[in-house]
Amino acid sequence: MRRRLPSLFRKLIVAAGLLAAVALTVQEAPASSSRHLNRGGYLSVTLTPMLVESPLQGTSYMPILNEVFENRAADFGASLAEGLEKVAFAGRLIVLPDFRPEHHARFREKGQKDTFLVNIDLRTSYGLSDGSALAAMASGASCFLLSKLDMFRYQARTEATVTVHYFTPKGKPLRVLGRVYHVEDSVKGDFTQAMSMPREVEWISHLTSTTLEKVKRSILSELPQRLPERARRKAADYLDDPPSNEPSDRYAVENTGAGRPETPDRQPRQARSASTPRRDVPGGPLNLAEIARQTSPSICKIKAGGRTGSGFVLSRKGYVLTSLMIVEGAEKIGVRFHGQDEIPARLFQSDKDLGLAILTLADRPGLALTLDDGPPPIPESKAISFGFPEEAGLRIIPGRIGGMETREGERLLRIDADMPEGNVGGPVVDERGRCIGVVIRTYPDHALSVPARKIRQSFGHFLDPG
Repeated sequence: MRRRLPSLFRKLIVAAGLLAAVALTVQEAPASSSRHLNRGGYLSVTLTPMLVESPLQGTSYMPILNEVFENRAADFGASLAEGLEKVAFAGRLIVLPDFRPEHHARFREKGQKDTFLVNIDLRTSYGLSDGSALAAMASGASCFLLSKLDMFRYQARTEATVTVHYFTPKGKPLRVLGRVYHVEDSVKGDFTQAMSMPREVEWISHLTSTTLEKVKRSILSELPQRLPERARRKAADYLDDPPSNEPSDRYAVENTGAGRPETPDRQPRQARSASTPRRDVPGGPLNLAEIARQTSPSICKIKAGGRTGSGFVLSRKGYVLTSLMIVEGAEKIGVRFHGQDEIPARLFQSDKDLGLAILTLADRPGLALTLDDGPPPIPESKAISFGFPEEAGLRIIPGRIGGMETREGERLLRIDADMPEGNVGGPVVDERGRCIGVVIRTYPDHALSVPARKIRQSFGHFLDPG
């Protein structure tokens, strides 16, 4: 009997261990499902392509690419919604119809109570990678060989801004998460392929698919851990209760304005060539891609005495408006427009109270921005900033008007957006493409700009007539 006791004791220990493991598994099962938010909601996707120095602009290939972008954005949204339903949301996640930014902005103002809204803002730039000039020489010489060398690298860089809002049972939007993802991909080609527009269309189509797939994987790998924690931290009083609403397709259509019959102002838009004179749109809002196409040729990068910033063409006479902080005291000033060589410039006039300066250029630039002459923009309306961060290309940053602030006796326009310092001196435009201000200071989550009205008062004599 004594010899059996140790064996019996060991069996009891093993049995107790098995029971503990089963109990732990039972306890962990609901914990896994509890990580899902007990709500449903909506998901919106906007895709803004930027073709850097591409000959495709203004050609018959652009309608093909526009269709590619629309289809890829729609597929991305459907696939991401399906993935998030599995890992983050207990309820249904409906993809908002249509992909225009104005529809999603409208939905944010009328979000369905007690549901979530996940916004994915995608901005992708396409073009030859750094060092392509040397590659052009080498691969061009390889044309004389029996087999050409793949020395060009065509790349796509995507910045995905993810914001998640929860609409309380009273309809108040709570921003529960904001995250930015950066991905890139590239393909190789030879000199002949790089000169072919059909091949560039193929590259863009392929890279759009691969970069969006990378974005989706990044979101699905991180959001399930971050989102429930952030949401419960900001909306625990509501999320502990059972849901009072279910997302519906009908609500999505009615409150975005999408899915309605085509009207003349909603026909598919053709891409415009950068050399086409900009049009003035007195009434209708533009989408972000249109604003970028008509505004980008007017924006320039400014280097002065080790400082860098941005500016824009104020008039066809060759005047550029920028921040005085960038150019004051500099012996040498250089201005470079997107895809062009640097142009010498000099300080012509300044307003120290406003912190702005007028530059004159050795060569007259192209398109001038239209300076807004209407009343100040209302809070929460759209505002888009353009500028050149250090050692980077043109950056377009969507934001919102945060109202007016007084700094050192001057009334300045607050822009709620995270801007790099390189955007100082650059313009802020509204949804009609009109300049409503110039950035003079940046902070971690907002920027301050001089309103267009004050620019007109100080520099109105530089503006083009009419």
